Amino acid sequence: MFRFILSLWLLLLTSGSLQAATYYISALGKDSNSGTSPAKAWASIAKVNSTQFAPGDTILFEGGKTFTGGIYFGTATAGAIAKVKGTPANPITLSSYGTDRAIISSGASNGFRGYNTAGFRIKNLVFKGPGRTSESLNGIEFYTDIPDTLLSYISIANVEIYGYKNAGIIIGSWDELTAGFGSVTISDSKVHDNGDAGITSYAQGRLVHKNFIVRNNKVYNNAGQPDKTESHSGNGIVLGDVDGAVIEYCEAYNNGWLNASPSNGPVGIWGYRCNNLVIQYNESHHNRTGTTKDGGGFDLDGGCTNSIMQYNYSHDNEGAGFLLAQYKDAPLMKGITVRYNISENDGRRNNYGAIHLWSTGANGGIQDLDIYNNTVYVTPATNASPKAIMVQSGGFKDARIRNNIFQVTGELEIVRLDSLTDVRFEGNDYWSADSTFKIYWADTTYSSLGDWRSATRQEQHNGVASGYSLNPELADPGKGVTIGDPKLLHTLTGYTLLPSSALIGKGLDLKELYGIDPGDQDFFGNDITGLTYFSIGGHQPDADAILGVDDTAANPTIERIITYPNPVRDHATIRFYLDKNTAFSLDVYDLRGTKIRRIGASSGVAGNIYQYNLDSRNFAEGIYLVRLVTGNRVRTAKVLVQK
Repeated sequence: MFRFILSLWLLLLTSGSLQAATYYISALGKDSNSGTSPAKAWASIAKVNSTQFAPGDTILFEGGKTFTGGIYFGTATAGAIAKVKGTPANPITLSSYGTDRAIISSGASNGFRGYNTAGFRIKNLVFKGPGRTSESLNGIEFYTDIPDTLLSYISIANVEIYGYKNAGIIIGSWDELTAGFGSVTISDSKVHDNGDAGITSYAQGRLVHKNFIVRNNKVYNNAGQPDKTESHSGNGIVLGDVDGAVIEYCEAYNNGWLNASPSNGPVGIWGYRCNNLVIQYNESHHNRTGTTKDGGGFDLDGGCTNSIMQYNYSHDNEGAGFLLAQYKDAPLMKGITVRYNISENDGRRNNYGAIHLWSTGANGGIQDLDIYNNTVYVTPATNASPKAIMVQSGGFKDARIRNNIFQVTGELEIVRLDSLTDVRFEGNDYWSADSTFKIYWADTTYSSLGDWRSATRQEQHNGVASGYSLNPELADPGKGVTIGDPKLLHTLTGYTLLPSSALIGKGLDLKELYGIDPGDQDFFGNDITGLTYFSIGGHQPDADAILGVDDTAANPTIERIITYPNPVRDHATIRFYLDKNTAFSLDVYDLRGTKIRRIGASSGVAGNIYQYNLDSRNFAEGIYLVRLVTGNRVRTAKVLVQK
């Protein structure tokens, strides 16, 4: 019995010693206190740095108060002992208590530095630096140089970081034998008025970081470093060497204006040397550069593989809206997708394309690239000549550009290709509003889609002409709208297609023709999984409902009118199915409602498929309506005549 009681007592004693503790730091505290309650709070960050903590412990700073100095966890340094790191299951938490957030005014130190450690949750704090022109410091830094070790779990949430010369938040490692961080989340934070970057990661080893999420952050006014000329500075969010990452619901703006690198520049949101990087549901705007390089909205850069940019809104950036780039000596770059994005008035300086492709050809250049169902709108810029899309160099293999709207005004080039390379345009719409049609293609300028198609064999699919030069009839483009909340990007309705748009139902069926999975929604969140007809651009309305309208009660058993080919040059085949015995008539109308021609009329038999020829040789170019009347039901379909 005594042995049992002794064992139980030892077990309880051990369990109690392993229980997580909460420590408080107050402006009215004393470092000689126990720190275990607000009434017995410590007073300083120095006390935190000299205390050994256990996994699961919580460290709380008094909200609304300012504490001087930087917080340090890691190997022993002057004034700080080596500390136990947290674990994914039992992280060490740093936060605030009471009302408001505590301010960590770090002075000549990093706001928080974790060296060769992880297992931390940092939230509800403000990190204030000495100013972006002061010492080379970071707001929150995690760094490791331990070889062959993945340090797991970092969560940073609801923090504000400003006034650091280097980065607001930086996650890095430097060991060729693989050292990195895993399970990193940075969310709901404001990172602004820093020098080199807002949020960033880097490594010496390839893809040593794993599973990053950067979500719902505002990153702005990160100026760049005028004394840094060897590389870019002034980035908003940039991830490097991460295997598996998502950047979503973030806003990056007004970054980069002091970039001093003559060879490269900053971008609002981007990644390099990443695998499975998804950049989605973000707004990046009014980003700048201090040189002739970059200052763009979004970028998938050197060495990215199996990565995607989708559902993003880029506007009013000095550089490209969406950049695809492969720099010198970069690793393999392959399996890239850019889809369902909107670019408005990007390329405000230095003659960039709203969508811009550049490659040195390193390690095979950029391979297996799909750019589809994006909407681009560009107007002239002061002292610059932006393009809707630009291919600046060779160094591409299997680059495919389909189902996009490229709209420009004011004599701008719609497409510019400086060097012939393996790039294919199919099924896009090229529209110069109130100006001359211009496509520059390897030293030749073409003034019509037909001339360009004939000379280059672009915009052809299996020998059949594809692509259009039609007014897309966007609802209200070019208004300079800043959403400010990426969760509301679907309200950018100026880039929806009007019901009368000729582009509705004219998109290539990417899955049927090329085996490409187009995803399950468009830019505006519309479900596209049930669509039969696809449209050109980032908006996918219900083409079945628009192109074939039952003017009385809807009848799901009557099939659509099928017209092929569409657009039509001289002859088209029109087919339809009847679900019951009924008389029918088939006529062609113009958009004013004037009947142009009767194609056929008869008594129909249920279950039969009827086929008629449409002779359009004497039709003017434009949109016509084929109208099928059966009893008290009406079905219509649009036909585009294009000579």
